[in-house]
Amino acid sequence: MKNSSAKVFFAVQAETSTGVLQQIAPLREIVDERDGYLMIDAVTSLGAHSVGADRNRVDACYSGTQKALSCPPGLSSDLQ
Repeated sequence: MKNSSAKVFFAVQAETSTGVLQQIAPLREIVDERDGYLMIDAVTSLGAHSVGADRNRVDACYSGTQKALSCPPGLSSDLQ
Protein backbone atom coordinates (compact mmCIF):
# COMPACT_ATOMS: atom_id res chain seq x y z
CA MET A 1 0.00 0.00 0.00
CA LYS A 2 2.99 2.35 0.19
CA ASN A 3 2.64 3.31 -3.48
CA SER A 4 -1.14 3.63 -3.41
CA SER A 5 -2.93 6.96 -3.47
CA ALA A 6 -6.12 5.42 -2.04
CA LYS A 7 -7.97 7.58 0.48
CA VAL A 8 -10.84 5.23 1.38
CA PHE A 9 -10.33 2.03 3.39
CA PHE A 10 -13.31 -0.30 3.40
CA ALA A 11 -13.40 -3.36 5.67
CA VAL A 12 -15.85 -6.02 6.79
CA GLN A 13 -15.76 -6.22 10.59
CA ALA A 14 -16.99 -9.81 10.90
CA GLU A 15 -17.25 -12.52 8.27
CA THR A 16 -20.05 -15.06 8.64
CA SER A 17 -18.65 -18.26 7.14
CA THR A 18 -15.22 -18.14 8.80
CA GLY A 19 -16.10 -16.29 12.00
CA VAL A 20 -13.21 -13.86 11.52
CA LEU A 21 -13.55 -10.64 13.54
CA GLN A 22 -11.50 -7.69 12.28
CA GLN A 23 -10.23 -5.22 14.87
CA ILE A 24 -11.00 -1.66 13.76
CA ALA A 25 -8.44 0.36 15.76
CA PRO A 26 -5.43 -0.78 13.68
CA LEU A 27 -7.34 0.09 10.50
CA ARG A 28 -7.94 3.60 11.84
CA GLU A 29 -4.18 4.01 12.27
CA ILE A 30 -3.56 3.11 8.62
CA VAL A 31 -6.27 5.51 7.47
CA ASP A 32 -4.88 8.32 9.62
CA GLU A 33 -1.45 7.92 7.99
CA ARG A 34 -3.11 8.69 4.65
CA ASP A 35 -5.57 11.33 5.84
CA GLY A 36 -8.33 9.11 4.48
CA TYR A 37 -11.75 7.70 5.32
CA LEU A 38 -12.64 4.48 7.15
CA MET A 39 -15.79 2.64 6.08
CA ILE A 40 -17.00 -0.46 7.94
CA ASP A 41 -19.47 -3.18 6.97
CA ALA A 42 -21.05 -4.27 10.27
CA VAL A 43 -23.87 -6.43 8.84
CA THR A 44 -22.71 -9.54 10.70
CA SER A 45 -21.22 -7.86 13.77
CA LEU A 46 -23.78 -5.25 14.88
CA GLY A 47 -25.50 -6.59 18.00
CA ALA A 48 -22.96 -9.37 18.51
CA HIS A 49 -19.72 -7.38 18.83
CA SER A 50 -18.79 -3.84 19.74
CA VAL A 51 -18.45 -1.79 16.57
CA GLY A 52 -17.04 1.22 18.41
CA ALA A 53 -17.90 3.61 15.59
CA ASP A 54 -17.29 6.69 17.75
CA ARG A 55 -14.30 5.30 19.65
CA ASN A 56 -12.57 4.22 16.42
CA ARG A 57 -13.65 7.34 14.52
CA VAL A 58 -15.34 5.33 11.77
CA ASP A 59 -16.34 7.69 8.97
CA ALA A 60 -19.16 5.51 7.59
CA CYS A 61 -20.65 2.28 8.84
CA TYR A 62 -23.59 0.28 7.59
CA SER A 63 -25.44 -2.72 8.91
CA GLY A 64 -28.68 -4.64 8.72
CA THR A 65 -30.85 -6.58 11.08
CA GLN A 66 -30.86 -10.00 9.43
CA LYS A 67 -27.60 -11.40 10.86
CA ALA A 68 -26.56 -11.00 14.52
CA LEU A 69 -29.84 -9.39 15.55
CA SER A 70 -31.89 -12.18 13.87
CA CYS A 71 -34.59 -9.75 12.76
CA PRO A 72 -36.36 -9.71 9.39
CA PRO A 73 -34.18 -8.58 6.48
CA GLY A 74 -34.88 -5.23 4.91
CA LEU A 75 -34.35 -3.08 7.98
CA SER A 76 -31.03 -1.29 8.06
CA SER A 77 -29.05 1.15 10.10
CA ASP A 78 -26.65 3.80 8.93
CA LEU A 79 -24.23 4.90 11.66
CA GLN A 80 -22.53 8.22 10.98
